[in-house]
Amino acid sequence: MYLNLITDKVYRTLKEYGALSECAIIKAFPYAKKPTRLTRTVITVSPGGALLNNTALGEECAFGEFSVNINIFTPQEQGSPADNGTLDTVTQALLPLEPIRIKTGGFDGNDMLGAFEAQCTAVFSDILSTEDNSNEGN
Repeated sequence: MYLNLITDKVYRTLKEYGALSECAIIKAFPYAKKPTRLTRTVITVSPGGALLNNTALGEECAFGEFSVNINIFTPQEQGSPADNGTLDTVTQALLPLEPIRIKTGGFDGNDMLGAFEAQCTAVFSDILSTEDNSNEGN
């Protein structure tokens, strides 16, 4: 499924981005709470969803938008992901993948984890066809 392909692409891009080498980057399958306090920044990547629109009647072709959710958990001692630059760095890492939009927000604190959380959603678009199953997307 295309959503898994683009999620994997975002995961690999963030994992290979040098400025994020001090962060643990994991796939969030399934999204689960960990009963420990964080000692370093953790970035989770998971499929967000898809919206497909038929592009032509009678043809098996659709234009789609696919979202990938990225959650950044930063130890409270390091400050908010928005303040310490991690959110900016994640956004910079995503730009070469050419998302049609990136939405950030949903800043929150989690005292049990001793961490701040920032949410980011990257949206990508592509044309899908059942005749072309090799479509890798942007």
